[in-house]
Amino acid sequence: MYVDTDIEHMKLDMICRCSDEGAAEADALRAEVKRRLDVKPDLVTDANFLTHIVISLNWDFDASITGIANDMWSMVSAETWLSSTKDKLRITVQCDEVEDGFAAIWKAYADRAGKYKEVNDEKKRSHLAGAPGGAPQSEETEDPAT
Repeated sequence: MYVDTDIEHMKLDMICRCSDEGAAEADALRAEVKRRLDVKPDLVTDANFLTHIVISLNWDFDASITGIANDMWSMVSAETWLSSTKDKLRITVQCDEVEDGFAAIWKAYADRAGKYKEVNDEKKRSHLAGAPGGAPQSEETEDPAT
């Protein structure tokens, strides 16, 4: 078994919803990540939020979710998966809700890469257009047979 000892491990602060302040911070985190992931208005919804995070981790950062554990709260982890990736990084975060952990991990990768800092960036990522809720809307056209 090969173990990569050159990988950096980043442990994020726990995202705790046990107080009003903690819940507000977690809600703000999710809202920020949704805004930054949105490639067109209202593309990222509560229903497809995790799908868009997973797709972006894979295509934008060569990373994937590698673990979700749970006891009194949860822990989510992700890491870069390409051996050729220069920035080898494993990120873990403890959280009350796994959606918060996914959001924190995506934000850490995006911030580190310096990507998606502008909410309405003109350079849209085409690989998310085909994700659930993201398929381009085709305009009605005439039937070519008529």
